Amino acid sequence: GVDEMTWDDMSKNEMLWPTVSQVHDYRKHVYQVVSRVIQQQFAPNSQSTRSITSNDPAWALFMGMEHERIHLETSSVLFR
Repeated sequence: GVDEMTWDDMSKNEMLWPTVSQVHDYRKHVYQVVSRVIQQQFAPNSQSTRSITSNDPAWALFMGMEHERIHLETSSVLFR
């Protein structure tokens, strides 16, 4: 499950948040970087069967996918 944490209560923190435009620009940049990693690491004509270790750029990609999968799994429980 997901536990509420007092340390992440944003109402008690006076933080400067980025503008919507800055968030869009950042997400666009991340999309380009991730797309490039996927294209370089997993090209359709690649015959590579290498193991992916924690030093491999693809490791972060798979960790991100697993992280999102966990969010989807948690959310699906809420909809049952």
